Amino acid sequence: MSSAGASSATNGRKHHPLPAPLRRLGESLGRIGPIQIAAVPSRAEPDEGELDYRSIMQTLEAIGYKGFIGCEYRLRSDTDAGLAWRDRIL
Repeated sequence: MSSAGASSATNGRKHHPLPAPLRRLGESLGRIGPIQIAAVPSRAEPDEGELDYRSIMQTLEAIGYKGFIGCEYRLRSDTDAGLAWRDRIL
C-alpha cells in the first residue's frame, strides 16, 4: 500500500486526513484479522453511539481492508428490526 493510501481517504470526495487510529489501522492491514463492531457504549446495533460506523466502513474500504466485519451486539428489539441498521451504514 502506498503511504498516500494510509494517510488519506478519498471517499470519492476531497482528501481528508485520517485520524491516527485509522492511519495505524491502514499501516497494519497485514496483521489484522476480522473486525467486530457494536454501538459504543451500549453494545446495541451499530447505528447509535459514539462511533460513526458509516465513516469507518468508508475508511476501511479506502485503505483496502478485505477482511471480515462481524457484528456482536445486543438486540434492542427483534431480529428483523435489529438488522435494519445495515441499509443506513453499509
